[in-house]
Amino acid sequence: MFVQTLMNQFENPKPNSLLYNRFVLYFVFALALFQLYTFSVSGNMGLAISFLLVGFLTSFFSKNMTVILVISLAFTGILQFGLYNRDMEGMTEGAETATNDNKATHETSKDKVADTTNATVNEKDKTEKTKPNEDSLTKKKDEIAKDGKKLEALQSKILDNFQAISPYMKQAEGLVDKMKETASAIENTA
Repeated sequence: MFVQTLMNQFENPKPNSLLYNRFVLYFVFALALFQLYTFSVSGNMGLAISFLLVGFLTSFFSKNMTVILVISLAFTGILQFGLYNRDMEGMTEGAETATNDNKATHETSKDKVADTTNATVNEKDKTEKTKPNEDSLTKKKDEIAKDGKKLEALQSKILDNFQAISPYMKQAEGLVDKMKETASAIENTA
């Protein structure tokens, strides 16, 4: 009986087919909701937005919700595993971190002592370097003030030029109005 109904569904692509089956729609809808939930929880909002956009665009070409959801799922699946997981092939990053970890475990105690003495010397250098930073800050403040004065001068020049152009703009507006009147007079006579 079950096999016969499946055979009928594949022979007759009528409303009895899988695309129009209510349970298939519910299953695909559950998958789509789960996929959107996982995208939002994992922080892949770009994939969630692309899922919704693909569904929206597909709705212009098909009114069948099963088709819309399946195409959206397939497209975001390709994006997820095709674009976001490009580094999977060689896995070189994992190999590099493993070799770095092995090197770190083989350090001798002499190297560790040398590192701690270098750290204390670096701390002294940092305190000495903060004083010149204060001088550079005052220099930067002075440069900003000079740039502000230059900007103010440029703005005043621009305003002066606009005031010089305004009579010409009024003449141009008058000519455009005359041209419009002439064009409407020609249209009325024709």
